[in-house]
Amino acid sequence: QPLTASWYFIQIPFHIGTLKRSDINRAKEWQHGLRQAMQAAFAQGYVARDFISEGERCWYVMGKS
Repeated sequence: QPLTASWYFIQIPFHIGTLKRSDINRAKEWQHGLRQAMQAAFAQGYVARDFISEGERCWYVMGKS
């Protein structure tokens, strides 16, 4: 599916290390989803422009290169 927006935000767990210790299978699911989203964005010319966090949430900011 083609990506058409100028920017995309890919969320990851704020406390991924804690999640790995408490629920490794869920952490692996997050990592797999992150890998798929990032690879799809990279393949369509997006690059990671920033990493932001707010409260208990954080995201990679993907923008066109």
